[in-house]
Amino acid sequence: MSIKVDIVYTWVNNDLQFAERLNTYATSNLDKKSNRYRDIHDTLKYSLRSVEKYAPWINKIHIVTQRPQVPEWLDQNHPKIKIVHHDAFIPEEYLPTFNPRVIQSFFHLIPNSADHLLYMNDDYLFGNKIEMDDYVTGKGKLKVYGSIIGIPLKFRVFAQKNQVIGLPRLEHFPFLIYKPYWENMLHLRESELEDTRRSRFRKRSNLRVDRLYRYYLLSKMRPWVVAVFAWRLLKISRFVPLTDDLGVVYKVRRALEDKPKFICINDNQSEQPNEAISQGLAEVLDQYYPDESGFEKNTLQV
Repeated sequence: MSIKVDIVYTWVNNDLQFAERLNTYATSNLDKKSNRYRDIHDTLKYSLRSVEKYAPWINKIHIVTQRPQVPEWLDQNHPKIKIVHHDAFIPEEYLPTFNPRVIQSFFHLIPNSADHLLYMNDDYLFGNKIEMDDYVTGKGKLKVYGSIIGIPLKFRVFAQKNQVIGLPRLEHFPFLIYKPYWENMLHLRESELEDTRRSRFRKRSNLRVDRLYRYYLLSKMRPWVVAVFAWRLLKISRFVPLTDDLGVVYKVRRALEDKPKFICINDNQSEQPNEAISQGLAEVLDQYYPDESGFEKNTLQV
């Protein structure tokens, strides 16, 4: 089966211009929480290395970010790379936004993108070979990851419900979006979706469109999808929250040694991360992804 798949990354880095804009709109310290807006470990760079190594069949790579941000090391002339600023696909009335749930809700409007989008956060890595059949069966059914036993849990579509059942290990991995399904899904909760889109910053009352999509697929599109039970996902996925404990570098190394298909290195560090952890993490990532990808500027370009 031949399906054209694009990757969509959401990326942000808290540079001076971004910080000034953030402070203009923020109304609480939580809105300013730095680990939501930084890429201090260059995880996007390593993620792209993992794509080139383990998923070279990907068609295009759309890096979604706030204007005018662009990773300084990125070669924008690479034929697969597309920088997509928020104002290219999100209506002006919802901008600027610092809320990933808002950005995700407009993914189907990303210009010149394929019908199938593999959504990657900038802290997701591939640790092993990825094939199309990881996401679509031979009969064309979408594989739905992220549920426990394939039961659609309607009450979990809001962010605040994460306090009832927390499933970070089942929800931090690249998932496949079929744009017609994604767009239809948005009509399920139009009032709550509009409220969410009006939230410049994430709130516990926000609609989680990733969870709503899973609910939609399992409840409305069941004949055309296959649920992948939790234990199967956990065999091929690793989730490592980065903390200020030096032992976290060892945990990342162990995760990479397992060579799972999916790895998430999630930034949960403090406002001033331990430099020793940053250095150790860089050494580990350089060891497992040593080769610069074609998406990076060469030394003469930098």
